[in-house]
Amino acid sequence: MSYRGGRIDALEPDVAGVPEPDQDITTHATAFARQGFNGTEMIGLVACGHTFGSVQSSLFPDVVAANATDPKSETGASFDGSISKFDHSVAVEYIRGTTKNPLVVGMNATKNSDARIFASDGNTTMQAFATDAGHFQRTCKGLFERMIDTVPKSVQLTEVIRPLKVKPRQLKLTYLNNGTVQLSGEVRVRRQLVEGLPFPSHLSSAVV
Repeated sequence: MSYRGGRIDALEPDVAGVPEPDQDITTHATAFARQGFNGTEMIGLVACGHTFGSVQSSLFPDVVAANATDPKSETGASFDGSISKFDHSVAVEYIRGTTKNPLVVGMNATKNSDARIFASDGNTTMQAFATDAGHFQRTCKGLFERMIDTVPKSVQLTEVIRPLKVKPRQLKLTYLNNGTVQLSGEVRVRRQLVEGLPFPSHLSSAVV
């Protein structure tokens, strides 16, 4: 995702905007619309946000049952089968009818907010996500960038800040006994993972 600087601290809280799982679809749509997102984008934000993570029993005991043998221990139910991978499995499993998303097929129907949101356009958006992984990734990127770039009208964000591909750090000059000067330090190299996600490599020392 692209990042722009220039945000300022809020001086007071705004109206709470995080949807609760027991709210109806109209309340959800109104909350997203207040932030500038329409119904299709609401589905996208929820699906993109729920490709990671899980629902914990301590926070939502009426959605995820506690551990029967040890009620004090934390249990969680993931939104899809690839809990730590950013992919479109959340949509694929939903469309196939194999999802175990606790907010779609949870034990408390009043809390199945993902089911209501995903189906709010007749499953059109989720079907498109399930069919095309690239479309899912591009949609998430665009929606997340819009979300983090939403600021008061008085705030002017900077141009996109792009990381350097090669960044020297901790450089130093050392005068040696033989009368020469040695430049040493570390070089941080930006590389791409197989998944296509940017990730900095380990710092490597370089001496010139």
